[in-house]
Order: sequence, then C-alpha cells, then structure tokens
Amino acid sequence: MVILFHIWGLTLAIGFLIGIWLAGKRAAVLGYKKEQVWNLGIWILIGAMIGARILWILQFPSELLSDPLKIFKIWQGGMIFYGGFIGGVLSGWFYLRRKHLPIIKFTDIIISSLALNIAIGRIGCLIIHDHAGKITGLALYPEHLVALYLSLNVLILFILLRGLQNKLQNVPGALSLIALFYYSITRFLLDFTRLPGSNPEIWKFTFSQWLSVFLFIISIFLIINRKNNYARTKK
Repeated sequence: MVILFHIWGLTLAIGFLIGIWLAGKRAAVLGYKKEQVWNLGIWILIGAMIGARILWILQFPSELLSDPLKIFKIWQGGMIFYGGFIGGVLSGWFYLRRKHLPIIKFTDIIISSLALNIAIGRIGCLIIHDHAGKITGLALYPEHLVALYLSLNVLILFILLRGLQNKLQNVPGALSLIALFYYSITRFLLDFTRLPGSNPEIWKFTFSQWLSVFLFIISIFLIINRKNNYARTKK
C-alpha cells in the first residue's frame, strides 16, 4: 500500500511541477510574477490535500470507527477529487484575497495547468488500479479503465484551454467557465463506467455525480449572468 501511495504521489508531484511551471510562464506573459503563481500553487496543493481527505471521511465515516488515527494515514489511500477541488478553491481564494491579486485573472492563468496536473495524477490512479470499473465482458478489455478515461478527459480539456487562452485572454473568467462547464458534464457521464457499489450512491448517483450536477448548474448560471452583463454594457 505504501509503495502504491508513493507511485500515486510521484505522478501527482510531476503533474504539479509541470502544471505550475506552465502557469508561471503564462503569468509572466500577462505581466505577473512567476513567484506569485508558485505560491498560489502551494496554497492550492495544501488545501486540495486537506479537502480531499475531509470529503473521503464524510463519504466513508465508518473507516474511522475502528481506527480514528486513520484520518492521518493518507498512504493507505482515501482522497476524493471533488474534496480536493473544493479545498483548493478555498485556499487559493484565501491566498489571492490576502495578497490583493485578481482572483478571476489568476484562475484563468492556472486553470489549464490544473487540468494537466489532474491528467498526469490520474495516470498514477491507473497504475495502482484505484478506480474499479464495470465489467465489459470483453476478453482483452475485461473492465472499464475509469482512471484512464478520467485522465484522457482532462487532457482533452487542457488542450482545449491552451488553444483558447490567447483568444480569450481579454475575457476574464471565460476559460474558467468553460472548464467548469466541460468537466461537470464529462465527470457526471464518466462515473457511469464505475463498478456499482464501489462508491456510495444517493438515489442511483454517486456523490461525485451530484457535485457535478451542482457545478453544472453553477456554470450555467454564471454563463447566463455573464451574457446578460455583456448585453447591458452594449446598450
């Protein structure tokens, strides 16, 4: 288990370093300091690790009944992506507010790098077989490779965002909204390839699927609000 954790941790670290390096270069192009992005990245990483662990505890509270100290044993697994996402958002927001930096602008700067970071980290999940998939019935492909799907999904998102970043650099928040809209839909659909019962379900949907629905609604609301604001400024 410890070796598997190290493999996953290694891919996560590689993804973080590559992603933050790309984000730093992008920040420099836009007139910001690379150090600001690196500091932001560290805050987000710490918040994401804490958030991922907390959400795991909320989903599997019985795990702590027999061993309360298990909350600290992250090498035994137990990290939920959306918990990391929420924790990273909160800690990143706190850092940017504290340093009086433009939140939306910096979110756009790092969003594509975040997608790449996740894509590389999911390779670690694939290696350690962290996500059980439904049985396919095919000899050469016995079960769905959920981690591979998740990795390729955000890799596509990374490519999309990198292709649009120059075109949308004068539209604050556009890249972030595209990422939120895209990921909420694709993650909801990809969770149907998971092995039933491998994650807690609420009314036939996993917890991550319900969060995806919530984020999709938020993304639609923000897109409509931005469109209305733009229309008002043109009058």
